[in-house]
Amino acid sequence: ELPKASTSHEPERFAAVLRSWSQVEVATQRKWKNDREAYVAWKSSLEIHSVMVMEISLGKLGIRGFSLSGQQAPVVAVNTAVNDAARSFTLWHEMAHLCLDAAASCITPHAKLAPPVERWCDEVAGWVLMPRAELVRVLVQNEELDEIELLPLVARHFRTSLRASAIAMEDVDEQYSGLFGRIDHQFPIDTDKPKGGGGSGGRPRARLRLAEVGSVGARAISQALVEDRISELAARRILKLDGQELLELTAEVSA
Repeated sequence: ELPKASTSHEPERFAAVLRSWSQVEVATQRKWKNDREAYVAWKSSLEIHSVMVMEISLGKLGIRGFSLSGQQAPVVAVNTAVNDAARSFTLWHEMAHLCLDAAASCITPHAKLAPPVERWCDEVAGWVLMPRAELVRVLVQNEELDEIELLPLVARHFRTSLRASAIAMEDVDEQYSGLFGRIDHQFPIDTDKPKGGGGSGGRPRARLRLAEVGSVGARAISQALVEDRISELAARRILKLDGQELLELTAEVSA
């Protein structure tokens, strides 16, 4: 059961609802050591609510992610061409679409001139990742830094993208007005692979399929197989795996 929203809801208030729903405390967020740890934790916070999180290679110039609404199997998909910090933002941007009970495919990251619904989802995602009180605390503690030094620090603190951080800083303090526009061409887009990979990287196919369909989807297929609701052949066709690889995947989701 996902929280329900409309674009008439104030983004920051609805973000607080989503943040509470995620059950991730700010104190927990502060302990994350890197962007990968943060992304995995955010992903898990959706999966415990049975949201299917899929990781799909869509290319550096492809869409950032998409969402498919539905009561039985809501889907959030992220493009593996982007880094982990950007993936975290995409997770919550697409979740905002799901809470609007709408499917969407999203191309332009954090665009100031994006359609209103995209801007609303951007703002919701930003406030989920960067609650105002914690953001203000970080800005005040580092007020001696100029905005170009401060921006990467904020992004690292919250384990999110530079562009998401710029938008949040603009919303919190008018002294940063126009920051997004000033940095948009100064920093590269967030399409670097996570350190150590990010694509298939030679991973076994069972691991790759698990990432693609997500743990929720993989468990559903595995459970249907155990309960004899689908055949082994059907499961292998769905997942594009051979018999040994299917065993590896089912062992992984059962661990």
